[in-house]
Amino acid sequence: MKKTKCHNCGKPAIVTYNNGKLALCLDCNLKFQQAQELIFRRNVKMLNYLTAEIEAVGGLPRLFPRYKVSSPVYYKGDLILNNINIQNSNVGVINTGNVESIDVSLTFLKEQGNEEIAELIKILTKEIIKNKDIVENQKNEILEQLAFITEQLSIPKEQRKTSILKTIFATIFTSISGFSNLLEILEKVKKLIF
Repeated sequence: MKKTKCHNCGKPAIVTYNNGKLALCLDCNLKFQQAQELIFRRNVKMLNYLTAEIEAVGGLPRLFPRYKVSSPVYYKGDLILNNINIQNSNVGVINTGNVESIDVSLTFLKEQGNEEIAELIKILTKEIIKNKDIVENQKNEILEQLAFITEQLSIPKEQRKTSILKTIFATIFTSISGFSNLLEILEKVKKLIF
């Protein structure tokens, strides 16, 4: 039985929409759901605004009920994924979406028999997260770049964007140039890829 692939990134699909015409992997489905939630929130805010405009023109404020606009959910507590566990003290400063994306790709890499590279990326991710000398913005940028690298490793070699991967590796090397332990791990990852 052939597995359906994600229409967006080529990873194994876990969900389909529109009677199977759109198949998405876990990561792409999460992004799709988040986009749908943002659109819904924007539409609810617009309905509330238009209701207020109608009331203002009629001179009868607060005549009609308003929709409650849900607040985005911010993660609190420890982040425990299949491969990466982050303690509470580090969760608030990182974009957990990038970590989740890395985690999903690591699972896929392990399933494909690439345990060594998956383990190195897992260690590198944890070390970057717990490093207190890397500023928050830079830490999130590095994690976003690592998420891209792991996503690229999840697709067939001939479909990878090799030149972009090399550029991202160079950027990460520059970002972590002052941290020999991180440089050593990243160098090992690079040697396994290229």
